[in-house]
Amino acid sequence: MALSVYTSHLEEVYDAGLDWVANTINIVIMTNAGYTFSAAHDFRNDLGTEVSGTGYTANGLALDNKTLSTNNPALASSDDEVIAQNGAGFTNGRKYAFSKILGGASSADPLLWYGAAAGDFGNVAGALTLDVPTNLISLSA
Repeated sequence: MALSVYTSHLEEVYDAGLDWVANTINIVIMTNAGYTFSAAHDFRNDLGTEVSGTGYTANGLALDNKTLSTNNPALASSDDEVIAQNGAGFTNGRKYAFSKILGGASSADPLLWYGAAAGDFGNVAGALTLDVPTNLISLSA
């Protein structure tokens, strides 16, 4: 899972606004249409067309069981996210972004990281597992 960093993520980290364990962090899945990554995009309302279908929640999937080691470098991780198979699901996921969710308008939810798959993915033909690497983020002091 190669990720690009949004400038807003750096601001969140340097302003001590990001608490990996306590904050709600969502993976937002988008289609291939209508979005081109820019590091200058700062909030969730900058993202393109989000997928829709049974099993996917609008505004993304919250990362579960987030952990942050106390080592140097500190390693951030969470559980993989699984979307159950459903014939009424989606087949057109291609891009994804991680966003800190504040509970209000999408224009207030800072973007953190962006990634794109080589091809479309979804949960129609089978369960979809979004593999969150054990060491998703490495922070050095």
